[in-house]
Amino acid sequence: MTATTQEIPSVFTPAQHAAALRRSHDSLIRTLDLLEPAELRAAHLPGGWTPTALLAHVAFWDQFQTDRMMAALAGPDAQAALLRPGAADNNARAAADAGRDWEEVLAQADAARQRLVDFAAALSPEILAAIYPEGERILSLNVLLTHMVKHAREHAQEVMDYCGSLARWGRDGMRRFLVQQHTHLMDAIGGMSEEWLVSERVVGAWTSRDVLAHVLAWEEFAWVVLQGWPDPDEKEMAHWLVAEEGEDDTNARLMAEKVDFNRVDLVDWLTTYHRRTLGAFGELSDEELQTKGNTGFGRDTVTGFLHSMSMHTAEHAAEIWRHRPDA
Repeated sequence: MTATTQEIPSVFTPAQHAAALRRSHDSLIRTLDLLEPAELRAAHLPGGWTPTALLAHVAFWDQFQTDRMMAALAGPDAQAALLRPGAADNNARAAADAGRDWEEVLAQADAARQRLVDFAAALSPEILAAIYPEGERILSLNVLLTHMVKHAREHAQEVMDYCGSLARWGRDGMRRFLVQQHTHLMDAIGGMSEEWLVSERVVGAWTSRDVLAHVLAWEEFAWVVLQGWPDPDEKEMAHWLVAEEGEDDTNARLMAEKVDFNRVDLVDWLTTYHRRTLGAFGELSDEELQTKGNTGFGRDTVTGFLHSMSMHTAEHAAEIWRHRPDA
């Protein structure tokens, strides 16, 4: 069918769209993997849906929007035959999907997103940069593909908000979680010699000692954030958040500041900041724990922020565990 070129050129190439679609879907699935199996069907996310219903929702719209774009390319007859759901139908579908088998929904979601990725990758730049009549409206494949990336990201954030919520953990549960992740890190180096800590590479060029220094640097950052909650001093946070630096450069700079720290220094300071964090957590009311503040990376609750920082610790503890000679 006849199409015209958009006044605003496409920002992404077809390959870039496909890659962004894949990344956003994979991020959503990784976030859902943080939940316990029982939570997938029983938990209620901030929007009221279960995680199973949420993933089924994403799969549904991946499927429909792919059909919609294919119909736009095929012409008016294909568009007329396309059954268009209403936004108001989302809650009805969520109620029906809430109790479905997780593995079935996951397979459906993976297939629907792969179909969308394949569709985007196969487009030519000319087709992507065109607009198509759709009744009284027009359709931009570029805009819609960008929206579908955002759609998955927004729902991944909804899941992440639940993952670190007080509603999920309760005060005692969250405290146990924080203690557990610190303990895992300390246990990861238990019984290991100083020589092993400074010689065995566990993450790229980083040794276990480097990993401890890295975790400590960000525990220090977390303490700066907590001290000023919900509006920590941005000048103090700026030491960790240098806009001109990439992530690798920032981490290298922070680690270099601790080049003289030995095992005892690192363990002592990691324990000190852990205890300070637990103390601050215990002093905050439920209302304060659920108040959103500036984390330096956006806005989150105290429990959400501490959950993300503890997950960071857990990831690095796991890296050390995997490289222990007795693993």
